[in-house]
Amino acid sequence: MSFFENESQPQQETIQQQIAAQVNTLARRREVERQIESLLDTAKKLRLYRRRMWTVRVCWLAFIIFLCYLTHFKIIQFWWLFAMGGGSAAMAERTLSRLREEVHAVIKAGDPCAVGALALMTRERDIFIRQAADRALRRLLPQVKASDAKYINNEQMNALLLLLASSDSEMQVAILKALEQIGDERALVVVEQLATSDLPEVKAEVRDAARACLPYLHAKARLAAERATLLRGTVAPVSPAQPDELLRPTMPTTFNTPSEQLLRATEREAEPSEPHEEREA
Repeated sequence: MSFFENESQPQQETIQQQIAAQVNTLARRREVERQIESLLDTAKKLRLYRRRMWTVRVCWLAFIIFLCYLTHFKIIQFWWLFAMGGGSAAMAERTLSRLREEVHAVIKAGDPCAVGALALMTRERDIFIRQAADRALRRLLPQVKASDAKYINNEQMNALLLLLASSDSEMQVAILKALEQIGDERALVVVEQLATSDLPEVKAEVRDAARACLPYLHAKARLAAERATLLRGTVAPVSPAQPDELLRPTMPTTFNTPSEQLLRATEREAEPSEPHEEREA
């Protein structure tokens, strides 16, 4: 028997539409997760490449100088060394172009679960990536839900807190509203500083948003502490049995054994070995 046989035609269509919408939502979320993972991987590769680039360039320049010294500056036959430097620059540009495309794809998806990754992109050197990520954050932060907290790792939370420490009051208020949903004990210190700050740089609306955010963070911190307490293993100390303690069976019995007939716990002491008697010859 079909699941929809007992339902009327309009109800069947409504249920089918709801199921189709849920399937489409899950498919879009998986695609966004894949895009975010690719974006973070590309950004990581670019950062590693930039760290190594200066070392490679310094070594390459030192080698060129040494070669000039050996050949008395007649290094025209080694022109390909200069092409190597150009190839490295082209590789960096290709990686940066790929990162721009992936940032654009994540922004186009418009999923609020990407706010952590976009917060990381605001720290990139490329001004186009920073500006695009900043505009997307202002649009997506008000849409964040509590279920998006699982996508925020420590590095992304630190990036959000760095933005929270900026002087942009509009961005600060948007992040504080989002922290009510995705924040935890990691954001407590910064939010408390904003809530109690009397500096003129901290505007009144930022302090009010921080004070409104604090109860949510404290509640989540308490839940995390309670969860950690419940998961912590407890081991009762086991003390050695004393000789005057009576050993009774753990299973219930139908008769009572007199105390003088119960076994008593005793500590077994090592008995010295008896010396062998010398045999008379």
